[in-house]
Amino acid sequence: ARAMWKRGLHPTLTLVAGESRLKTQRHPFPTSSPLGGRAMLVYCARRQGLYANLTRFVYFRKPTSEEGKLHDDLFLIEERILAASRKGLSLDDGYWVLEKAYADFGHAGEIVRHHQGGTCGYLSRETVATPTTIETLDVNMAVAWNPSLAGAKLEDTFVIRENGLENLTEIQGWPSVKVDGLPRPSYFIKE
Repeated sequence: ARAMWKRGLHPTLTLVAGESRLKTQRHPFPTSSPLGGRAMLVYCARRQGLYANLTRFVYFRKPTSEEGKLHDDLFLIEERILAASRKGLSLDDGYWVLEKAYADFGHAGEIVRHHQGGTCGYLSRETVATPTTIETLDVNMAVAWNPSLAGAKLEDTFVIRENGLENLTEIQGWPSVKVDGLPRPSYFIKE
């Protein structure tokens, strides 16, 4: 939060969960609990009236194969909604894209355990995607999708452009993997 203030950003939400709470908390309020072997950091910030949202994972040890698979599955789930995030997509259709992706990668039912994100801009979440949301995406709108599994979550803020998505919250130097040509944040290992 201090680093954001120094860069002219107003941190409107800071959430942190250590290892003991990651499987049960997808939007965790910070506590004095020790972080343990890994942590999830969630930030929403505002500058000049506009919001951006992101989630990152830090490991203080090597991830287990199960943890690695959760992150890999989320990349594949998120890939589906990012590919669909174009002018004309309604948020209810986006919700169904995500529901099918969860099921296709072995996580049927997970979509109801946490909101999936949606549009953002003058609010951290202007409209959340649900089965009945009718708002339609357009060029120059921002989206922050929020797919999550017990112990893993992905979130960045993108602007929809005529020729694709522009990631507003990509962190230069943060470990990443390419998913469908887009760099996506992997977990940072700090040993």
